[in-house]
Amino acid sequence: MRLETDRLVLRPLGRGDFGAYERFGAEQSRREVDAAAEHWERHGFGPFAVCDRETGALVGVLEIHYAGEGIVGIAPDEVEIGWSIAAYRRGSGVATEAARAVVDHAFVTLGLEHLVAYIRPANTASLRVAGKLGMRDDGEGTTRSGHPMRIFRLPCPSTIESR
Repeated sequence: MRLETDRLVLRPLGRGDFGAYERFGAEQSRREVDAAAEHWERHGFGPFAVCDRETGALVGVLEIHYAGEGIVGIAPDEVEIGWSIAAYRRGSGVATEAARAVVDHAFVTLGLEHLVAYIRPANTASLRVAGKLGMRDDGEGTTRSGHPMRIFRLPCPSTIESR
């Protein structure tokens, strides 16, 4: 599976990406990168490596996966979308560009009815991306450890039109 935009190539995040991912300061551990590869194997979709189209360099990760347990207010079978972009590329529109490509893929190819995101209230950059995607603020949620989150949902446009 490969998605392309004007500036980016998105491909499945795999175990071989851990070193590059670790270098740009992403918070994910090897266990989480392994989980991304397993999600692809099990479900046929999962987190994407976001690569610069010109250089091929890994510049971020665009997550799309079953939410599982972890956030109060989100069902485990909802599909989550999230993004993590290398610091030197933040503010350049990469997250929004990659997210739009994955949203289209989720609704058109995967046939999902909606996507969900959870964002720390202080993460203003991610809150802006959610707004640019047209996500609806569904209020407060919390992690299992009690940290506050904002929950956002994006319904499939065809679901909205059929109501």
